Amino acid sequence: MLVVGLGSAYIYVLVDNYSREGFLSEWGLSLYIESNEWRALFDSGTSGEVLRYNTSRLGIDLTKLDFAFLSHHHGDHYGGFKYVGQVCPSLTVYIPPGGYGYLESWGLRPIVINEPQQISSSAWSTGPLRLCLWGLREHSLVFIIKGKGLVIVVGCSHPGLKVIIDRSINITGV
Repeated sequence: MLVVGLGSAYIYVLVDNYSREGFLSEWGLSLYIESNEWRALFDSGTSGEVLRYNTSRLGIDLTKLDFAFLSHHHGDHYGGFKYVGQVCPSLTVYIPPGGYGYLESWGLRPIVINEPQQISSSAWSTGPLRLCLWGLREHSLVFIIKGKGLVIVVGCSHPGLKVIIDRSINITGV
């Protein structure tokens, strides 16, 4: 496997349980990742309202996304995708196995990841990791920064960080 590293990447917290002054918060997670090769939304928080407000405040244009990534099927990680579907119809969303009809009904294009998979020249999914609590499977986004090392973006880490890190190292060789 050819492992390609990124020259740079920036991660912006869009939705979190706590916020800086001037931003909204809610239970959940959403991150915007901008690299020199792609732009991605990692999870989407609970509601589109907070996601919309915070992206606007940061000057982030979601219509320029190359793909989105849903770590697992908990409402506080996927709820904002309804808004994303309104502003980015047909956006590809990489998801672990589980229901995805809601994403399709919101105008998005879910791609189910059943095993570790390269999703761009410089990004990978760990593939769904062992069954988590409540029967859910969770996957993480992995990429490499040249000269720096491995970056692993996780949702709730239900499978445990050791499992996620071991899988990430195994698929990238880094």
